Amino acid sequence: MGEITMDRKSVSLASAYKLVCYFTNWSRDRQEPGKFTFESTDPFLCSHLIYSFAGISNNKVIIKDKNDAMLYQTISSLKTKNPKLKILLSVGGYLFGSKGYRPKYAVGYWINKGMPVEKVVMGIPMYGRSSPLTSAENTLGDPASGPGAAGPITKFSGFLAYYEICQFLKGAKITKLQDHQVPYAVKGNQWVSYDDAERVETKVQFLKNLNLRGAMIWSIDMDDFTSKSCSQGSYPLVQAVKRSLGSLGR
Repeated sequence: MGEITMDRKSVSLASAYKLVCYFTNWSRDRQEPGKFTFESTDPFLCSHLIYSFAGISNNKVIIKDKNDAMLYQTISSLKTKNPKLKILLSVGGYLFGSKGYRPKYAVGYWINKGMPVEKVVMGIPMYGRSSPLTSAENTLGDPASGPGAAGPITKFSGFLAYYEICQFLKGAKITKLQDHQVPYAVKGNQWVSYDDAERVETKVQFLKNLNLRGAMIWSIDMDDFTSKSCSQGSYPLVQAVKRSLGSLGR
């Protein structure tokens, strides 16, 4: 009987996927069921938890909000429940701009530039994009104009958190593109593209096929963390990513 051998590096990586999860400081100010606090965080959900955002002034990290200062200290208590959890602070953000930063690029760019694949973590969104249709047609490629209606909780035009998408899907026409394995939904003149649990599992399989190091979630406060909107359990998308990754490492 022949001897079966396995690549030691592949085994090591397969058992050490990272699940890097962001959550945002402004999500605590949303109305229910989108109000997210550190108490809402499962310390065993992710391998890394990143709080967004801090700022920079005179080459120093600064804390502008007193509530943030208190929260930084309180978040550390999550490590008492899960000592393996890594907690990080993200600096900058969309409103801060990119001045002074190297351009936080896509997977293909990094790999083509020589980044080892085992150091690349691929982003997976917990939100969808929306547009208003300009005709009675609602198939892919039909004309649309501008961003869609703002979500009732996130209140950002052309953008819906997953818990808002679940509410939108009630009474909507749902179509799944077989070639891309991605769904979209139409209700009235509003068109929304999004990822469901099956789609994020497909993305995880893609990153595993490339031998990437893991997945990054933006952001866990946009998943249905309360389980009140989607009736799929708490954190349905993040949990689907975690199941597909398998064992998490640091």
